This record gives sequence, structure tokens and C-alpha cells, in this order.
Amino acid sequence: MKNFGIDYSTLEPGLYIQRGTAIKRLDETGDPLAAAIMGGYFNDPERLAAAVGWVFIALNKRRTQMKELFQYGQWETRDRNEIDAPPFIWNERQDIPRIDWSLQLHSNAYLLKQRSGRRLVGLRFLDPTTIQPDPNSAEVIPGGVRFNRYWRTDPVEHIRYDVDAVDIIHFTIPGLREMDASPSAAFATRLAANIVYGMGEMFSTLYQNNALPVMMVEVPAGTSDTDKKELAQSFWRLFNKWRGTREHQTIGVREGVKVHKLSIDPEQLDAIPLEDQRIKEILLAHDVPVESVFETANYSVSQDRRRELVGNLGQRIFDIADIVNNDPDILRMGIQYTCDTEQHWSMKRDEAEAALAATRYYSMGLTPWAALQLMGITEDKFPEDIVSRGIYRDMAAENAQPSADVMENTADDATEIEEEDGDEDEIKAVELSQFRRWYKKRLGADVDQFASK
Repeated sequence: MKNFGIDYSTLEPGLYIQRGTAIKRLDETGDPLAAAIMGGYFNDPERLAAAVGWVFIALNKRRTQMKELFQYGQWETRDRNEIDAPPFIWNERQDIPRIDWSLQLHSNAYLLKQRSGRRLVGLRFLDPTTIQPDPNSAEVIPGGVRFNRYWRTDPVEHIRYDVDAVDIIHFTIPGLREMDASPSAAFATRLAANIVYGMGEMFSTLYQNNALPVMMVEVPAGTSDTDKKELAQSFWRLFNKWRGTREHQTIGVREGVKVHKLSIDPEQLDAIPLEDQRIKEILLAHDVPVESVFETANYSVSQDRRRELVGNLGQRIFDIADIVNNDPDILRMGIQYTCDTEQHWSMKRDEAEAALAATRYYSMGLTPWAALQLMGITEDKFPEDIVSRGIYRDMAAENAQPSADVMENTADDATEIEEEDGDEDEIKAVELSQFRRWYKKRLGADVDQFASK
């Protein structure tokens, strides 16, 4: 194709028609031809989310649940000491759900680094539709492909400019194509969403017509245009919800007029099973369990699905935080963002069930030590304060059997403790650490054999 000197690299992604030196971008929001080529008005994920309630419900469910998890998030140093805030401005509780939303709709999300000189002073969320990687800047690196430049279109000034990759934090859902993201959940369910939207439009049209079907009126040959017009107006008043008043609900027609129903009745569509299936498809594609949206009489199943949703969103928060924490600027600051979603109440059910099972084993005659071991509950899974108070050790001692090497190296361990300097708390901490090492080597031994200060 002759390009007439047009630099196609300056064009934004999209569908274009060229006639000579004139080139026109087809905007699917207003161009019928674009709508036909691109697959319909609601091919855009964001418009689907706005037009189809169940897409919005799925996304909003994710956002609401994710915000609940932020109470378990914090900034800390790399050696796990908590800090009040990072040394730059970023509202992670606002932007992480936006990043998740962007990934669900577009499979990509971007943060722009704001700097004062070379120093990072803030992170700003970018509209994902205004930025895209420059494929000409891609280079192969160990482990994948890296983009060294991005193109950004300012949404206010509509100016296109390049941004160095060092100033972009790019989140993506990897796909099979090395330089392209995988299809988004919204894109994968656009057909289901369009079906749900079309069914809604059908019922909307039906009830706008006073729930009357689409009909064709056949008049006898020779009917004058005046009579045809009057008959049409009578039917229009019957169908019009504003003028279809009581006095217009019955109309009289001349002999020979026949009415033919063109549309089918709603009950003939078997619409509810079809709609339910599409709704489930939309929710599950967005990792939102159906039971977490619909009421269910089975409380156990509902709670299992709640845990599933929390687990999915916890993994998404972890993935987002991992990318932020491994950015070179953040690494140099020696800080990281963490979110322990396992502390959410819904994730504690496994621990409660394990404790209940251990109690049942104990009631059957097993010692507490044996019951806990059968459930995979060992010393390292108990909080330190429980271990330090000797509660776990007392249970272990009930079933302890002395071994041949109980006394081995005990004197050496005691010597190490004697040589430790520091105040009482430090000595206790050191001794507790030494006891754990000693006991792991002698699982089942009598804990009284340990030389304690």
C-alpha cells in the first residue's frame, strides 16, 4: 500500500481508513462502519462494565473485598520493621483496587513515577487506554522481554509523547505472545455480557410498549391513506405508555383489518436459564464465586467461597506489591509493602477445623501431643508466647520418650548460654532460640534434659 509519506508510527492504536493522503480513525462510539467491523458498540470493556450490571457487580465485589483486606497491609523495611509511611506519596489503598480493575478490563495497568530531580516523590495511576509500550523499544533480557519506552497520550492536551521505562511501573497479565498481555477477563466475557445486555434491552423495549408484542396490521385493499394514518395513530396510542391511558386501551377497527404478531412472548425464549448461565460465566471469569453474590442456604459453602475470593484477591495484592517492591527505585529505599491476607477472619477456618479435629482425637484417648501431630500442628506453628510459657512443651512432655542422644551436646548448649551477655530479656530470647534448635534435634525428648538458666 502506498503511504503517501504518512508516518504510521505516530498513530494511536486503532482501526483506520486511508484514502490517498487522508487517513481517518474509525471511532466505534459513533461510526456505524467501525461498530460493524469491531464487533458492536459494546466491544469496549469499560462500556460493557458501565452498561451491563453483572460486569459492574463482579468488578465492584472485587474492589469492595480488596479494600477490606488493606487493614492487614503495611509498609516496612526489608528486615521486616514496620514504618508509618513510605518516603514518597502514594495512596495504595486507592490505586491497588484501580490497578486490579484495570487488569480485569485491559490486562495492563501503569503507575507513573513523579520525581524531584532524580528523587522519587510520588506514584500516580495512569489511564491504561492512554499509554502503550513501544514495540520498537523492546529488548530480550534473561527471563523475558523488556520495553525501554512507552507512548503516552495526554488526556487533557491530547499530545502524544514518549516516557522512559524507568519512570513507569508496568503491571500486566502475561499471555502466550511475548510482547502482548493475555486477554482480559472482560474481553473473554464480552459475548456473554452482550447477550445479557441484549436480553435487558429486549425486555426494556417490551415493557416500553406496555408489554405488548410487536405486531403488523393488515388492512383491506383500497383503504385510503387517511384511514391508514388514523388506524396507525390508534395503535400508537395503545402501545405508547404515556398516551396509552384507560380511554385508549380499547380501539375499534373496520371489518377486514387483521393483526399479526411478529415477536415471540418472553416465556417462549426460556430466557432465565440462558441469562443465569451468562451471569455465572461473567462472575467466574472475574474470579468472583457465584455463592458470594447470590444468597445461598448452605452457610458452609458460602463461607468456603468467601475464603476463595479472599485468597484470589490476596494473591492479586501480593502480585501487585511484588512488582512495586522490586522496582529499582523502591529497592534502593530499602522498603516494601506487605499485606498478610491470611489474617482475614475467613481464612482462619482451616485452623479452627484442625483444632476441632485435634480435640476429637484427644477425646478418643490420644495424648494432646499425638493429636496435634496427626493434624500437622507442630511447635513452629504455635505463637512464640505460647511456646515461651511452656504450654506446648508441657503437652509434648506427656508423650516424650528419652532417646540415646538426649544428653549429647547439652553441656555445650549450656556453655553457650553462660557466655551470652546482655540484659534479662536478651538472655531469654537467646535461650529460647537455643532451646528450639536443641529440641528440633531431639524431637520427643524430655524437655527437662535441656540445661536452662
